[in-house]
Amino acid sequence: MTDASANPQLEPMLTMDELSHYTQTSKSTLYSLRSQGRGPRGVRIGRALRFRTSDVDAWLNMLSDEAEAA
Repeated sequence: MTDASANPQLEPMLTMDELSHYTQTSKSTLYSLRSQGRGPRGVRIGRALRFRTSDVDAWLNMLSDEAEAA
């Protein structure tokens, strides 16, 4: 396997704990948002759920845009 610097298409992925810390949101809230289809897009790697940082940032920007429109 190669590291992420060898392949520019790879990007860091967050665990649910890291996502919770990154967004300062509880894991239960994040799970609830995902079950409602309103959370960030995740990627399953085996049984593990991971989140691309670009997907998380896009989701946060979308929430910000929705808040400004309201």
